[in-house]
Amino acid sequence: MFVIDWDCKPGYGDIISPICYAANQAEEQNTDVKLIFHFKNRGEYTRHHEESDCTDFLEDRIRFIEKYTQPKSGSLQIEFAYHSNLGRPHTNYPESPKKTSKWHNFRLADERIRWGSCQKRISDIVTIVSPANNHDLKVPEGKLWKQTPVSSTIGWHEFENQICEQARYPIAVVDYKTHLEDLVSVMRRSYFVFSYHGSAAWVARWLGCPMAVMSMKQDWSEWNFPYSFCISHLHPDGRAWKEQIKEWHEKYREQHFE
Repeated sequence: MFVIDWDCKPGYGDIISPICYAANQAEEQNTDVKLIFHFKNRGEYTRHHEESDCTDFLEDRIRFIEKYTQPKSGSLQIEFAYHSNLGRPHTNYPESPKKTSKWHNFRLADERIRWGSCQKRISDIVTIVSPANNHDLKVPEGKLWKQTPVSSTIGWHEFENQICEQARYPIAVVDYKTHLEDLVSVMRRSYFVFSYHGSAAWVARWLGCPMAVMSMKQDWSEWNFPYSFCISHLHPDGRAWKEQIKEWHEKYREQHFE
């Protein structure tokens, strides 16, 4: 059995990335893989989810993603280790992912829930993954990929207004507090998704949604979100988004579904 240890953090990338990698390893090697999420304690995961016991909340998310990320050969088993200090980010996982293939942790969800499975029910909703309600909007020093052309809470609300009022698309705004099942329900039927590099952008990637990732380090964001459009600037006139979103949507469908 191939065992992967992972120091669990609350971000979607820290859940989806190791699960997809583990499922890929099981399938590629036709072997049994055990992925162990290590939790230092039960109180450290309240930064983004102050309304709940976050360890249990994360468990629910992990189990949901596990359910729809099963390998076609081999097997994937996920366990939790509590009050466990791993002492490192992970084991049996590439230390420098960029030196490996960008597909090492790329895997789409089961066809039952991915974006392409509901073509006849695609709405005209544009989903926006917004950090406006995050506990802390400050970007950690050096993480340029988390910096976006939208740099404030007011800025995010203005961008939402551009898409809704000027480009005339109905919008759905989601964030860390949106329950995963609700997130999947709206994203898999969305016409398009906008996000910063983080949070539910990883869910959109997992579902195979057409998406634009806002990032000031486009090469890194393009590497992490290989099917997405990465942008570092916004249209000054919100009405220009109408045709731009339509063009991206049609290009995505042409490349991946026709």
